Amino acid sequence: MAVSLRAQVKLCLALVWIAGGTACIAAPSEEQIQTAIAQTLAAESLPPPATPSPSQPEPTSQPGTTPAPGATGGTPVAECMRIEAPGEYHLTADLQGAPLDLSTDAELFPPYTGEASLDNTCIEIAASAVSLDCAGHALTGAGPEPETSAGIYIAGSPESPLSDVRVENCNVASHLIGFYVANVEGGAVTGSEARRNTGIGFYLIGVSGYELLDNVAEGNDPDGILIIGSREVTLVENLAFYNRMRGITFEGCQDCTVRANEAHSHGVLGFAIYGSSEMLFEDNLAHDNRYHGFAILHEAGSSVFTTNESYANEGSGFFLQETEDNIYTDNLSRDNGLDGISDLGGSGTNRFEGNTLTGNIGYGFFSVAAIGSAVSTDNTFSGNGAGPTGSAPFDAIDVCSYTGFDGAGPCDPVFEGGPNLKDPGPTGAAEPPGQAAGGQVILAARIDGDPVYFPAYGDLWMPTWADDDRLFLSWGDGTGFGDGYPTGYPAYESGETVTVDSCDAYFPCELWCSVFTCGDGIGHPPVPLTDAGVLAFEGPVPEFTDVLVASIDVPSGEPFFRTNPDGSLDIFGDNDKPSSLLFVDGRLVFAGHRPAGNPVEGYLAVSDDYGLSWVKIPGSPWGADSRFRVLMFANMGQAYGLNEDGYVYAFGVGSEAQGELGWSERTVYLARVPVDAVVDYGAYEYFAGSSGGELTWAAAEAEAVPLDGVHTTGQASAMFHEGTGRYLFLTTDAGPPDGPTNSGALFEAPQPWGPWSQVSVLCFVPECSDGSFNPAWTDGKYIAGLISKDAGPDYVYFTIAGGDEHYQLQIGRLELDLAP
Repeated sequence: MAVSLRAQVKLCLALVWIAGGTACIAAPSEEQIQTAIAQTLAAESLPPPATPSPSQPEPTSQPGTTPAPGATGGTPVAECMRIEAPGEYHLTADLQGAPLDLSTDAELFPPYTGEASLDNTCIEIAASAVSLDCAGHALTGAGPEPETSAGIYIAGSPESPLSDVRVENCNVASHLIGFYVANVEGGAVTGSEARRNTGIGFYLIGVSGYELLDNVAEGNDPDGILIIGSREVTLVENLAFYNRMRGITFEGCQDCTVRANEAHSHGVLGFAIYGSSEMLFEDNLAHDNRYHGFAILHEAGSSVFTTNESYANEGSGFFLQETEDNIYTDNLSRDNGLDGISDLGGSGTNRFEGNTLTGNIGYGFFSVAAIGSAVSTDNTFSGNGAGPTGSAPFDAIDVCSYTGFDGAGPCDPVFEGGPNLKDPGPTGAAEPPGQAAGGQVILAARIDGDPVYFPAYGDLWMPTWADDDRLFLSWGDGTGFGDGYPTGYPAYESGETVTVDSCDAYFPCELWCSVFTCGDGIGHPPVPLTDAGVLAFEGPVPEFTDVLVASIDVPSGEPFFRTNPDGSLDIFGDNDKPSSLLFVDGRLVFAGHRPAGNPVEGYLAVSDDYGLSWVKIPGSPWGADSRFRVLMFANMGQAYGLNEDGYVYAFGVGSEAQGELGWSERTVYLARVPVDAVVDYGAYEYFAGSSGGELTWAAAEAEAVPLDGVHTTGQASAMFHEGTGRYLFLTTDAGPPDGPTNSGALFEAPQPWGPWSQVSVLCFVPECSDGSFNPAWTDGKYIAGLISKDAGPDYVYFTIAGGDEHYQLQIGRLELDLAP
C-alpha cells in the first residue's frame, strides 16, 4: 500500500517473523548463527567436490529419472523428475506440483522458515556438471496453503558437495522455497524468477563460488533472496521487491560480492547483513522499504560499501549495529524517514568517507558514540531535518525511532510488506478548451476547512464523472464502503459475523479500527479486502445521498483477498492498483498498475456496464521501464463532455510512490489518444516537444520529453477546470525543494502541454513554514484525486487518503485565487 509511515519509524532488529505466523520471536544469537554455519560448512573451507556417481534406478513410486543426454544435444524435460547425470537439459512445458520426495535431508534455518519442513520438489538436481534451461517455463506449486516443496532443489552434502550446477530462465511460484541450493561449489542461477513462494524465493546454504545473476524475487514470504553459511557468492543485477520482510539477506556470508542489485518495497529491510565479513557491496540500490535500506548487524564487519544508493526508506538509509571495521565510501543516502546513516554501536572502527547524506528527515549521520574522526570532512551534508550530525548515548535515544523494539508498546513492528512546452496546440486540429498561452490565471490555492471523512476503507481514490451524473471512485487495498471487516474464505463465503477482539492483528486491524468501531464482542459482516475496486456515489459532492459498490475487484471482476486473519491465503497476488479513472464514449476506463509502489506494468481495463464487470486490455506497452506505468487521465467535465478536439489526454510517471526507476523522479510526461480509440494501445501518441509553434507527437514512447514547469515524485491527478478554463495537476508529493517531504502542490496551464506554472505548495504536513497548516490534516495525507463534478468558478473538490489513523476516503476543497 502507499501508506506513509515516516512519523512512526520503527524496527524490530532483534526480532524475526515466523513465516505464516503472527508473532515475533528472538533472533538467533551469534553462537547459534556460528553453530549453524559450522554445521553447514563443516570446516573453514568446503571440501572438494565429489566425483559424480553413476545414475541409479529411480524408485517406482517416483517420476522417472532423466538419462544423460545423447550425442545429439541436450535432454528435453517434460515432467517433474530427478536429474542424476551430468549434461545439458531443457524444459519443454510448464510443470505443476512437486511429486518427488527429496533424496537428501534439506537444511532449513528455523528463524526463516518457522515450523516448516522441506520434503518434496518438482525438479531435483543430484549430479554435478548439470545445466538446466527452463526456457521461461513455470514450475508452480500448490500454494497458497502451507507448502513443503521446492520448485527446483539442488543439493549435495557437506561431505560430498555438488559442483558446477547451472540453472537459467526458470519461473518458480507457490512453493515453500522457489530455488533451494545447498552444498554446491560453482555454478549459477541466471535470468530466473521466484514469485509468491510461501517461504524464500532463492535459498542458498553452504555454497561456495556460486552466482545469482539477473534474477527477480517478488512477493515471497518472508524473504526474496537468503544466503546462509556460504562463501564467495556473487550477486549481480538481481531485483527483489515486495517480499514481506526482506529483499536480500546474508546470514554468515564470507568474501561475497554484491553488485548492482535493487531491493525495494519490503515490509522490513531492503538489504540485511548479519554476521558476515569480507564482503563487497557496490552500486546497489535500496529504496521505499518499510524500515531501513541497508541494515548491517550482529558483528558483520571487515566489508566495503561503496557507491550504493539508499533513498525513501521509512527508517534510515544505512543502519549499523554491533558491526565494525567496515568502510563506507561514496554512498548516497537521501530522503529517508530517519537518518542517512544511523550507527547504534560497535567498536567505533568503521570508516565513512566521501558519502553524500541529504534530505533525510533525521540527521545526516547519527551515532551513539562521540562523532569524531569517524565522520571525515570528505562527507557531504545538506538538507537533513535534524542537522548534519547528531550523537547521544544508546540509553538516551528514542528506541521506537531507531529499533522499534520496546516490549508490547506502541512501537512494536507491524510488517506490512510490502512493505514518486510553451507552444499553442497542434496545427490542423482544434485545440482543447483552455485559455491561450500566456499569463497565469490561478495565482494561488489553499485548502479550505477540514477533510470530510467517509466510512470507506482504502486509498487511491481516483474520480470520474459519468453520464448518469454519478461520481465513480476507485479504491486500492481496501474494502470500499461500509462497516464490514476485511476477511477471506471461509468467513466471507459463510457470511458469519466477524468479531475483532483486539487491535494486535497483523493486518488490517489497527488501520480498520481507526475508521470503524471495533472491540471485544462487537460483530461485523465479513467483506472482501481487495487490491482495487470501484464505488458509485449519487448526489452532490460532498453530501452524497447514496453509495453503491460497482465492483469489488478490478480488473478481474473476482475478489482477490490480499490478506486473511488466519494466515491461510497468499497476500500478494498481482497487487493491482488504480492509477486513474475516466468515463468517455459511454464507458468506464480504468488505468491500473501493478504492483504497488514501483510497478512493473501499467495497463487499461474497460467496463461497459458502469463498473459491474471489467475486461483487461492485453498487450500493454507500458512495462518495467516505461514512463507511463502510472497513467493519469485528465478528466474534462461530465462524461468527458468539455473536450473539443477529440483527444483524451493522459499524464505519465513511472512510479506510484517516491522513487522512479531509470530517470529523474520529478518528471511528468504527456500522451494523447483519439476518444474513440482510448483502449487501443497502438493509437497512443507521446508528446515529443515543440518547435516554431508546432507540436510533435511520436508513436514511440522513447521519444517522449518531460513537461516543463510541472513535477511530482509519484501518482497525481489532472482535470480541466471549466470555471477558469485551465488544466489542473494536483500532487501530494511534490517533495523538496517545493516544501517538506509529503507536502503537495497544485499546477495550472492553458493546455495539457503547458506552459505549466506552480500555483501553491499545499500543506499536508506540519513542517510547512507558511503557517497555513491545519491540524485536522496531520495524519499523513497522500495521493489526491481532482473531482470534476460540482467544481465551482473558483474552487474544486478533491479526494485523498490518510496514514495510520485515517486510512479511508476523505474529501477536501481547494479555494483558488484568480488573476483580476
